[in-house]
Amino acid sequence: MSILDKLLSVNVAEFETPQEATFKSKQLAKALGQRDAVEITVKELPVRRCKQMISDQFNKKGDFDFERNQRAQARLVADGVKDPDLRDARLREHFGCETPADLAEKLFGFEVTKISDLILSLSGFESGDEDEAEKEQEELKND
Repeated sequence: MSILDKLLSVNVAEFETPQEATFKSKQLAKALGQRDAVEITVKELPVRRCKQMISDQFNKKGDFDFERNQRAQARLVADGVKDPDLRDARLREHFGCETPADLAEKLFGFEVTKISDLILSLSGFESGDEDEAEKEQEELKND
């Protein structure tokens, strides 16, 4: 069977369904007053969205910016956490957060980095891909 025939036999709806994984959050457990880590569900994001978040880590000069990195990771978590829904207006209001990214930072603290790494991994990115993006950004800056 050719690759074309194999592709034509793929269940497209199943193929397009985002992959999911769980993350055990100690920080969220703390917020809920629980001793055991709380399991959250994260989902794969579209490649374009991930690449946008990666590129948002660089300033206009093309230099890596730590603060922009943290904000990009928080936005990635806001988009990639399925449960709890960080976009829920009631939840944001309850915690006094203007944006889903603000809520991600408040609820997950330092875990934002681990959660965003998991979301990127689900989406097909490996840790070296960010290094590649940084190299590409450097090359663009030097041209």
